[in-house]
Amino acid sequence: MPIHSLPILACCAILLLVYYAVPRREQNLLLLGSSYGFCLLFSWPVALLLLAMSLANFALGIRVGGQRGVRGWLRLGILFNLLTWLGFKFAHLFVLRPGGAGSHLGAALWEGGAASLIPIGLSFYVLQAISYLVDVRRGQTPPCRDFPSFALYLAYFPKFTAGPIERPRTFLAQLMQARRPDWGRLGRGAALVLSGLLRKIVIGDTLLQAVPAVFFHRPQKFGGLELLLWLTVFVFGLYNDFCGYTDIARGLSALFGIELSPNFKGPFFAHNFFELWNRWHITLSHWLRDYVYYPIGRALARRFPRPGHAANILLPPMLTMLASGLWHGAAAGFLLWGIVMGAFLVGERLLALHRPRRPARGTPSWRSAFKSVAVFILWSAALVLVLVDLAAVPVFFRRVFARLGTTLPDTRVFLLIPLSLWLDARQERRSGEPFFVSGPLLARALCLAAALLAIFLFAQSRPVIPFVYQDF
Repeated sequence: MPIHSLPILACCAILLLVYYAVPRREQNLLLLGSSYGFCLLFSWPVALLLLAMSLANFALGIRVGGQRGVRGWLRLGILFNLLTWLGFKFAHLFVLRPGGAGSHLGAALWEGGAASLIPIGLSFYVLQAISYLVDVRRGQTPPCRDFPSFALYLAYFPKFTAGPIERPRTFLAQLMQARRPDWGRLGRGAALVLSGLLRKIVIGDTLLQAVPAVFFHRPQKFGGLELLLWLTVFVFGLYNDFCGYTDIARGLSALFGIELSPNFKGPFFAHNFFELWNRWHITLSHWLRDYVYYPIGRALARRFPRPGHAANILLPPMLTMLASGLWHGAAAGFLLWGIVMGAFLVGERLLALHRPRRPARGTPSWRSAFKSVAVFILWSAALVLVLVDLAAVPVFFRRVFARLGTTLPDTRVFLLIPLSLWLDARQERRSGEPFFVSGPLLARALCLAAALLAIFLFAQSRPVIPFVYQDF
C-alpha cells in the first residue's frame, strides 16, 4: 500500500495522537512497530529480510567499531550487504518472463513489475547499512548499541520504500533527542505532504498515465515530434512522481519531529551535469560521491599524482555512474546509461581543464537558459536507453531525425509541465520549502485551496498508483 494512500495517512494521524504523549524511547518503539507494520503490508518475507539485515548490520557495526579485526569485519559487512542486494537484483535472470518483460523501465511501468525481483526498499536500506559500517570505521559515527534505534534507522516507514538515503550520524542523533510538539514544524510538515500529493497525484500520475504504452515498445509508430514530446511528458512525470514521494516522506517525518534530507532541488535548472547530479536524487548522488567517487579518486591520486592524468579524469566518474546504472537496474540498458552519463561528466572535466570557469553571476540569462535546456535534452536522450528495448533505441532516434511529423499528443498534459517548473522555482527561492509555508497570506490561502481542490478531484478520478522508485 503506497505511503500516500488514505489508510496510511489516516494511520499516521492516529499515531500522532499517541506519539507526543509518551517519552522519547517509547516514541522510537512506536515508530519502529509502525514501520514494521507498514512493511508487512507488502509481504511478511520482506519484513523478515529487513529484520535479518538489521540484526546482522547491528552486530557488524559493533565489531567494526572495536579495536581488533576492524578492516576484516568492515569488508565482511560490505560484502554481506552487496551479495544480498546483488542476489535479489540479478534473480530476474533466472526467472524467464514471456517476451522479456521487465527488462527495461518502460516494461516496469506498464507491465506491473520492476526490472528485477528485488524486495521493496532493499536498494535503499542496503546503501544506508553500508554507509553506517563505513562511517563507524572512519570514526564519523559511534557504533549504535541500541538495537531498536538502529532497526528504526533502516526501517523508518516514511523513507522505507524510496528514500531519502539517510546518513546514520544525522538520523540516529535525532532519535536520541527529545521530540515535542512544535506548531511551526507541524505546519511545515503538513505543507510538505500537501506539496508532495500535488506533485504525485495531480502532476506525476497524470503525465505518466498519459504516455501510451506503445511508446515504450514500438517507437516506429510515432513521428519524431511525437516521440520528443512524449519523452518530455514522461521525464516530467517521473520527476514529479519521485519528488512528490520525497516531499510526502519529509512532511510525514517532520510531523514526528524527525528531519529527512531533501532529494531534489530544481534539477531542470541545472547548467551542467555535475550540477544536475547535485539537484536530482541528491541523497543517492552524494552517497555515490562519498563512498564510490572519492575513494576511487583518492586511490588513483596516490598511484597517479598528476591531476590531469587520464586515469584520474576518466575512471572516477565512469565507475561511479556505472555503479549508479547498476543500482537502478540489472540490465544492459542501465549499464549503457551509466556509461553515457559518465562520458558527459568526463567531457565536462576535460572542458574545465582547458577553459576557465566563468562566474555564474556574470553569465547572461539567455546563456544560462540555453545551458539548462541543453542539459535537459542530453539527459532525456540518455534516458531512452532504459525506457525502451535496446533493439528499438536506433529506431527511436532515426524517427526523431528522419521523420519529424506533425501530429501532437494531447496538449492538455503540457499545462502541467509549467506548473511543475513554477513549483520548482518557488521552492528554490524558499530554500526548498513549499510555497504554502511562506509568502503573502492571501496568495498562500488561494494556492492552498486550489491545491486541495485539485488533489481531491484527481484522486477521485483514478485508483491509488504506486511510486515508480519503490520498485528499485
